[in-house]
Amino acid sequence: MFRFIKTPSHRKFDHTPIYYNPEKEDLKRTVAEAEGKQNPLSQGVLKERWARNHDRLSVQNRASNVRIILIAAILAVLVWWIFFAG
Repeated sequence: MFRFIKTPSHRKFDHTPIYYNPEKEDLKRTVAEAEGKQNPLSQGVLKERWARNHDRLSVQNRASNVRIILIAAILAVLVWWIFFAG
């Protein structure tokens, strides 16, 4: 049959599932503790990263708010100039 529009064929997805093995995780944790390595979560690294990221987002939000207020002020002056100063 003749078609005007070609429909695409389906695409295959290749995924190998990863299974959680609690015994293997426990063994890894025990070996790491025996070797003296600590989990990054126990060292407070995650807390430091979150605080650093939070500070950066706080500065970005503040800058964004200042920019919005400045644009609103400029628009208000332009509207006043167009309607009332003309």
